[in-house]
Amino acid sequence: MSDRVRLAGRLIEARLSVSLSMHEIGDLSGVDASSISRFEDAQRLPSESTLQALVSALQGAGADISWDLMREIHDRARKEPEKELRNNFRSLGMETGEPDLVEVRTVRDYTEALRELHVWAGKPSMRDLAQRSDHRVSKSTFSKMLNDDRLPRFDILNAFLTACGSQYRQAWIRKWRQLARTQDPTTIERWTA
Repeated sequence: MSDRVRLAGRLIEARLSVSLSMHEIGDLSGVDASSISRFEDAQRLPSESTLQALVSALQGAGADISWDLMREIHDRARKEPEKELRNNFRSLGMETGEPDLVEVRTVRDYTEALRELHVWAGKPSMRDLAQRSDHRVSKSTFSKMLNDDRLPRFDILNAFLTACGSQYRQAWIRKWRQLARTQDPTTIERWTA
């Protein structure tokens, strides 16, 4: 993983830990939300002063984030060769920021990608996911799905993809079908919705 991607991940993690939107952290830091989005997608590297403004705003909101560590990662990221960055962008699906399924080979890879999709969607609460699915799937079922390494039931997967606003629904479904064919059917979780 490149340091630019590592920096982006730490910014996202810190922002979500204090339940702030990009617009809210933008208001606190004086950095516009569209720039924050590009930083979090690792499309752009913030200047040191912009990064400091973001870290200060996050710390002020209660996030556990270290300026010294972020500056160290930022310094390394500025020295990364462009070829390495392009490879990272491809593997992380940087056109939209949504997780890329190219490297998914196992059910465990798939369930990890589902957890990444949840983060990409802004880490909505289980209650929000249930509401977005029109309560066809309960919040406890979504929680079990995200905390398990078994292939979810197809209807639960569909509801989750909708709730997260996935732009690559067909790719997720195609990969689910490939993995389901290779699995013992009893390993596909039978949670009630």
